[in-house]
Amino acid sequence: IEDIKSFHNEEFGAMFEAIGVDGSFMLDSATPRVINPGHDMECSWFILMEGLKRGDKEIIAFAEKIFLEAFERGWDKEYGGILYFKDVLGKPVEAYEHDMKLWWPHNEAIIGALMIYVVWKVTVPGLAQIHYLLPKLMGLIGAVIAFALVIGVIGIVLALLGISMFKVLFFWAWKAINILFPFAVVLGRLFNIPRSKIEQSFIEVSNNLVMQHKIKVPAERILILTPHCIQRDTCVHKITRNVENCKQCGACSVGDMLALAHKYGCKLAVATGGTLARQMVMQARPKAIVAVACERDLTSGIQDVFPLPVLGVLNERPFGPCFNTRVDKKKLEDAILAFLDDEEANGKN
Repeated sequence: IEDIKSFHNEEFGAMFEAIGVDGSFMLDSATPRVINPGHDMECSWFILMEGLKRGDKEIIAFAEKIFLEAFERGWDKEYGGILYFKDVLGKPVEAYEHDMKLWWPHNEAIIGALMIYVVWKVTVPGLAQIHYLLPKLMGLIGAVIAFALVIGVIGIVLALLGISMFKVLFFWAWKAINILFPFAVVLGRLFNIPRSKIEQSFIEVSNNLVMQHKIKVPAERILILTPHCIQRDTCVHKITRNVENCKQCGACSVGDMLALAHKYGCKLAVATGGTLARQMVMQARPKAIVAVACERDLTSGIQDVFPLPVLGVLNERPFGPCFNTRVDKKKLEDAILAFLDDEEANGKN
């Protein structure tokens, strides 16, 4: 902590990224004058955790001071958001990305604020009044949750890299993406990233996790689930109660899906909404699902049926959302084959 304090300049109210070997602040050069608000806010909650561990209120107060200074200096008062770099003297910064509003400094600001003002300012004093050991107990629980999240993130990374993982990693990786998804949506709003893009990322990560888990089930225990908008709007044949009513005329994708279901011996269900889709899952009792839908419905559906493994296939919307949608037959077949063992898959081809 003392080494960290040596980088803090009281006069400027800032943490420097670099100081001289003698501990001096080098203000005559552009690079040593640059401060990074994101780094400082990250540092603040590290220091807070150490202060809580030691029970040292002076260290905790130093952590709060660093956070407030970094936030005040880094916040763009004209356009909002946290700047990447600032010159402590207010001079131009050499780094071309200095005024970019990157995601991670905002992430550190959220974590720092939660840690300092929710954990320390509110939770710890309140718990201590009930029992002096409660803050430490809650801190231990928080550390376990944080550790589990780290394990989950490692699982996500392994899945994206195509590396096999233990079953326990699959579970925590899934928990991690579900916990992090709402935060990703909030950050998306801050950076004007469409929710559909975030949902696409969620589906891709989820698919990767399922693929790396190498789940194999009998064909008859696979349910192909799709919304009713996949059927042509002018079709007179009712397929939501009995999909076999489809005449496979080729006017929409239902015929192709039914052909694949027949080819591999899977079940196919067409739902008019989320409630009916959940009922169909309960009735069919599948061991794996291949779901076709839009980003929103796939994301919520995958979350609803966990721990059932789901491979999501995004539908195609040539006429707009929820109207005469289609599905790529090759992508759908690949998803079905991913759940079949090699012998069963080869026997159907």
